[in-house]
Amino acid sequence: MSRLTEFAHWDPALIDGPVVCASAALNGLGFDPWQTWAFRRAELTSYAASPFRCPNGKALTMGAIRTFPPQARAEHRVDAITAALLESLAGDVEALGDVRSVAALVTLSGLPTPDEAGCRARAGRVVRRVEGWLKERLGPGVATVVEHDLRAHAGLAHALLRVVPALLDERVDAALLLGVESYYDPDVLAALFTGGRLHDGENLDGFIPGEGGGALLVVKASRAKAMGRAVRARIEGAATAWEVARPDNDVPCLGDALTAVTRSLTDVLAAQRRSLDWWLCDVTGDALRQHEFQLAWPRAGYDVMGPAGALEYLPETLGDLGAATMHTAVAVAGEGFLRGDPAAETCLVTGSSDEGPRGAVLLSRA
Repeated sequence: MSRLTEFAHWDPALIDGPVVCASAALNGLGFDPWQTWAFRRAELTSYAASPFRCPNGKALTMGAIRTFPPQARAEHRVDAITAALLESLAGDVEALGDVRSVAALVTLSGLPTPDEAGCRARAGRVVRRVEGWLKERLGPGVATVVEHDLRAHAGLAHALLRVVPALLDERVDAALLLGVESYYDPDVLAALFTGGRLHDGENLDGFIPGEGGGALLVVKASRAKAMGRAVRARIEGAATAWEVARPDNDVPCLGDALTAVTRSLTDVLAAQRRSLDWWLCDVTGDALRQHEFQLAWPRAGYDVMGPAGALEYLPETLGDLGAATMHTAVAVAGEGFLRGDPAAETCLVTGSSDEGPRGAVLLSRA
């Protein structure tokens, strides 16, 4: 039986509540949040044939970043994505002004790989890069704490549950949240093919792998104003849970965990007599994830989503973004809020990871 493991709601009426004041995105569609939002709106796709071959001989379709060299493997691509995200936010981090402490949480892949030592080394490189970059931008007098986790699709919900209380209690002055992913690795792809997980032209229940990254700068509303930055989104809540059913076991999928995280947040909207105007989920071709969402959506949305509510599958045109999913979704939501398309006041972002974590984040327009 799945259960809600952690939940928090931050009143949108809170004068100095948590907000996203800047965001960055890099993926197969665009180099920033605006391009990603615009190209999705134009119904473009990042899908293209990759250099990898499926066991049936067909070229594997991926949502890869095509400006990267085809010979560059995942570890190099993750480094390049991280560097690009940090550089995109350089001016915003420098605009923080007089800060004492900044926290950074990096969500990385939970992908199957026989090289666990290599996975740890990759995570260590990313953490060191972020640490060095923050010291360079903020100076040695600012305390920085950089950590990582492997919760993949659900990682942002866990990150917000950690950093928002620290922000509100003024234990940290700002939080930099990154999600970085790349499936561009022959060992990872081999393991996914063995498990029957990838779309190869014949396996219609498989998903199309992607790659990319998203980054968010989260501060209190007063600091965003002092920085001269428009609030891209208010953060109203986050929830996490654990799903027992997985693609590699025979446990029946009941959608309990995804229902728990989403219903905990939509219950708040229902009590406040507010609607859920926009839901950005990470449903892909993966049969288990589709089934789970079909079970959870009516339970969570039946009394808060009206006929005008927008339901969108974020990675459908991007490929599965893994650890970058929720970060990218929040960046896209911020663009939508600022540009009025869709005409939404609230947005729910959800993520479901292979290993069981489920996460949801509730946002609203400033």
